[in-house]
Amino acid sequence: MRIGVIGAGHMGSAMVKGWLKAGQNDIAVMNPENPRVTKFCQQHHLRLFNDATAMMNWHPDSLVLTTPAAVTLDVVKQFQDISPQVTMISAAAGISLANLQQTLPHHAWMRIIPNIPVAVNAGTIGMAFSDNANQLKKKFFP
Repeated sequence: MRIGVIGAGHMGSAMVKGWLKAGQNDIAVMNPENPRVTKFCQQHHLRLFNDATAMMNWHPDSLVLTTPAAVTLDVVKQFQDISPQVTMISAAAGISLANLQQTLPHHAWMRIIPNIPVAVNAGTIGMAFSDNANQLKKKFFP
């Protein structure tokens, strides 16, 4: 599975570390230019994109947004052309499922609330699904 992580701050990088520890290594990061993020991606052999078009051209199966709330909906708008088959997941605090679905209405959304121990696969993640996410729910809860 190809996982695209949008935003590699504390939470985004913690989630990536956890996936890498679990053996998931087909991960790409999208972040504005930032020396810390560049170094993180180099250390972990991750693809790094600086724009949404490059991330979409990579064809992720899932996109996980860990962006600051103030910019999340603007970032989501950059993905208007992404395939409806891509699983959309937001870890952005303060952004409701209704806001996400209104911004990108043709996608099912999962809203997650992780904590930093996910970096060592010892965290917890609360989740909620948009109203149109029945297939997505079945993927996680068969």
